[in-house]
Amino acid sequence: MTVSLLLASASLRRRDLLRQLGIEFRVFPSQYAELMDNALPPAQLVLHNAMGKALSLQVPYPVALILAADTVVVYEGQVLG
Repeated sequence: MTVSLLLASASLRRRDLLRQLGIEFRVFPSQYAELMDNALPPAQLVLHNAMGKALSLQVPYPVALILAADTVVVYEGQVLG
């Protein structure tokens, strides 16, 4: 059985990084609706969103390795955007 790496992101930068490393992968941007909750600490927010993206691909691709990430900009402890 071949295990594929799925990139749960439409980010061109993430694609470029994986290509530079010589890693084979397929792109499947997640349809997960990201949470934007300023009540959560920024680190918890990005972890929540990255996990949501990864888990959204787990059911249709149960034997794949899924790489998901989230990025936010934080200024004085508050998430911007």
